[in-house]
Amino acid sequence: MTIVDIAKEIGVSKTLVSNALHGRGRVSEETRTAVLQAAASMGYVSNKAAQQLRADKYGTIGLVIPKDVRSLSFYMQLVLGVSEACAQRKSNLMLYTSVDETSEVTLNAPVDGVIICDPTSRDRTIEQMAQEKIPVVTVGNVDAEQAEKICGTVSIDYQECIGRIFEAAERTGELSSVFLVGASLEQKPIWVQEIREAFSAQAAQRTVQAHLHAVPAAAGTELDGVIDAMIDSAPQLVVVAYQGLASSLRKAWHSRSAAEQTLPLFAALPGDPISDAADPDIISVDLGAGDYGAAAVDLLDVVLGSDKQEVLHRQLLAQFNAH
Repeated sequence: MTIVDIAKEIGVSKTLVSNALHGRGRVSEETRTAVLQAAASMGYVSNKAAQQLRADKYGTIGLVIPKDVRSLSFYMQLVLGVSEACAQRKSNLMLYTSVDETSEVTLNAPVDGVIICDPTSRDRTIEQMAQEKIPVVTVGNVDAEQAEKICGTVSIDYQECIGRIFEAAERTGELSSVFLVGASLEQKPIWVQEIREAFSAQAAQRTVQAHLHAVPAAAGTELDGVIDAMIDSAPQLVVVAYQGLASSLRKAWHSRSAAEQTLPLFAALPGDPISDAADPDIISVDLGAGDYGAAAVDLLDVVLGSDKQEVLHRQLLAQFNAH
């Protein structure tokens, strides 16, 4: 059943039928009612896909999540934020499940634009999207070489985040040694380096000795090496830049260190909502993953509705749970 059939049934033009069905143009209330009644009685169903194709829009956006961090609650909440924002716009969401050097992800299904989370240096997916001329917004900064290949980015100001953590630690006592537990990921995203640089800069600014230690994503409970390194450096502040580890590291320190050794202040960036955020002795930084995802959709909306070529940039403010 098409609008042509409805037009023939009630004796009007197909353009008038289309306008009446979709609330466009000048259509009398009498004609609109007649069209809607005829459409209902004849079993007409609007073909949304065809409408979007005529408007050069597919009504679908893509989302790329790095495979080695998908189990973390941060990314689950981010996906929910993206999904809810898409639902508000009546858009579909396609989650890319296979992204590597050989997969041509842009050819899997037509999309209006793509959100890429945690881009790496010379990110292959950004290159693929650029080749297909698909608009890209990233969650996290890109390197300088790819800045012109994306349309926008939503990022966290890690200098501010870690600066505020240092300030909180300084209120508890003088700092002479600080320790960063970072993530060692198969595909190193740019945010890993940004956190390292921010941590080192804050320590240098205060003339504090900085220690850095990377933990593999699949480390699980095998943390003896990082515990030994922490105890040896005797820090007053430990920043854990991998979700879900701060609470377990703090407990492991407590059980392994000498009784006379003071337990340092622990900060989780980002904090796990179940363990870190519930611990009154841990500074838990909430990066607002759901809001992060929604902001990326908002920015992609701006990009898709604009003819401007400049790269747009937004920064989100983190929320601190400093007890």
